Amino acid sequence: LMTFSSRRHIRQIWFVGAALLGIVVLKLLLLDLSQSGTLTRVISFIGSGAVMLVIAYLAPLPPALSGTEKES
Repeated sequence: LMTFSSRRHIRQIWFVGAALLGIVVLKLLLLDLSQSGTLTRVISFIGSGAVMLVIAYLAPLPPALSGTEKES
């Protein structure tokens, strides 16, 4: 969603994708890693952080529309 909306300059869909990514990270923290070992947690956090960095590089936040662009 974030890459799609970044390429099409749709700011609202980008925020939906960011919220979905946040929900997935919270699920990873609270449910998936609650019974795993320390090394597994570290590897999971490094991996998910790397994925988020790639997403941030490939799909930056689209610019907000100015007042003149909204009217046309």
